[in-house]
Amino acid sequence: MIANPDAQRLKIVMFNQRNYKFSTQQPGRKSTLYFDDGVGNKGRIKRSDSSGGSAGIFYGSDTTWLFISPSEKEELEDNFDTAQEMFKFLIKVPGRLKCGESIDGYSLNSAPGWTVFEISSQRVHPSAGAIFTNDPDASAENIDKALFDLKFKVN
Repeated sequence: MIANPDAQRLKIVMFNQRNYKFSTQQPGRKSTLYFDDGVGNKGRIKRSDSSGGSAGIFYGSDTTWLFISPSEKEELEDNFDTAQEMFKFLIKVPGRLKCGESIDGYSLNSAPGWTVFEISSQRVHPSAGAIFTNDPDASAENIDKALFDLKFKVN
């Protein structure tokens, strides 16, 4: 979450239709919108819904998106007993991919139906839903509305 009010004003501008890249959605919830400004800043707008999911604006300048196929995500969940073990494995994958290594079911590019994992030096955060790109809620008007709705909810 964006904690510093000055940082909030500076970084909130990255959340616009030009920087929108894709959405994820879990059944029964509103979509989460993902943004990349092309200069190293990534973020997402998680919108509240009637099921009680928490809303927020999340931002990171040291975040890498790692995209994982549904079958590999299932295998990941089966092979690691703890989140810490999974973190130790996943944090190494983007570097290997950037060096040209091919790893089946893993990519630095989004693909419909896959899961995105946000990886930073501190943590790994998996999306709850699958990726899609034709989100009607990603219009400029809807992005502005989501930001307005959240302006008092950002810590």
